Amino acid sequence: MRTEELRGDLARAAAGVQVDTTDALAKVRVLGARRQRNQRIATGVACALVIAASAVAVSVVRDGTDSSRLVTEPAASAPIGVIDGRMIPATHLDGDSVVVPLTTPDGRHFELRYPRTVDIASLGLAVFATVDWPVTAGGTGPNQCCSREINFTYATIADLYPDAVPVAQYQGANGSTVKLFHAAQRRTAPNPYPTADYLVFQFGPWVAEVWDNVPADYAKVTPLDDAQRRTWASLLAARIDAAGFVVIEPQTPLRTGDPKTVQLAFGRLEKNASSLNLSQFYCDDPGSDTPVHRRFSDSATGGEGVAWCDATTGMHILAEGTTPLVDAIDTGLTIRQIAN
Repeated sequence: MRTEELRGDLARAAAGVQVDTTDALAKVRVLGARRQRNQRIATGVACALVIAASAVAVSVVRDGTDSSRLVTEPAASAPIGVIDGRMIPATHLDGDSVVVPLTTPDGRHFELRYPRTVDIASLGLAVFATVDWPVTAGGTGPNQCCSREINFTYATIADLYPDAVPVAQYQGANGSTVKLFHAAQRRTAPNPYPTADYLVFQFGPWVAEVWDNVPADYAKVTPLDDAQRRTWASLLAARIDAAGFVVIEPQTPLRTGDPKTVQLAFGRLEKNASSLNLSQFYCDDPGSDTPVHRRFSDSATGGEGVAWCDATTGMHILAEGTTPLVDAIDTGLTIRQIAN
């Protein structure tokens, strides 16, 4: 199954949301690319219940004798581990709640809380963001040819592109090397365009992939030329915070994209897999979710889902899984933003 389809289970949660596609490429791309690959949310529901100890390679602690009360072991800061290219973040307990500190790629801080009867953190976290480059064309106005979505994987370049010889190499920030690969060289199909070329960066334990070219008929986006690739390579920098999250630090003319395009995704983004997705993109537009929790189900798999917009943070919360998992998230999950 193509990765662009797997990542797709979000737009149906915001069915009916209309975004002005004449705005910056970030909105064009997110509306177009995500809706292209997000066609099955109401039918793509998960099968897992509470995560069993054998489901992930992570230390756990059980609460008393109730084996269903499974939580990630508290840690001070560093990530607990990795599962399928997703970071398992550190957590701590506060009464009957698991607390997960989160940092978005644009440097904002959030705190996620959920009942300790479920283990969301061990689903593993992938993150997505955008970087804008408002290049002008002939001085006539903005040409968003060089704004891009960035997909972060908790892995190394060698993990994702084993034994692959790069198409080209560029000087990166801080003496690093940025590599250009064909999609076919990747161990699994890249996201969001499975046939594109990608500039690939290594930021500590995270790989950042920036698509270079796209199908010619998509949004009439011009591929990067060699000079633009060099600009991207040398001016896209990032740091790793104390909790292990990647924070991008683009240098002019690159700049951090719209915060609404940031996505935090726990779990595998595919049908029949438990997941929790957080993004501000799907709120505050006509037809989008509201603070009222919306439940949905899939009779074919017996799975459940819930979606709502958090009134304080503007974060769209979308969870999928079996009924006990979704019930726990529906009744007990909260998120708040923490001042930097």
